[in-house]
Amino acid sequence: MTDLNPTFKEPFLTKVKHYLLDATSITWDGCHKIYICLDQESHKQQVEYEYDMVLVKGEADALNQLFFRTLVIWRIVGWLRLILLR
Repeated sequence: MTDLNPTFKEPFLTKVKHYLLDATSITWDGCHKIYICLDQESHKQQVEYEYDMVLVKGEADALNQLFFRTLVIWRIVGWLRLILLR
């Protein structure tokens, strides 16, 4: 079985953490994309696109939100695959 998400492994994790330093908010597209907004303008644009934005306060909060919400999405997708592939 292959690793489905290298985002949380090096060298990708270092790149993600770099952008989280200046993150204003984060959102997910419901599949596999994670959007990190670095300013209020990009945050407002994502709200206009009707994304459910998660405001973050600093790198630690952004990283916690990223890990937690991504893991929840993976669990739901995995659960749905089990049900649908029966």
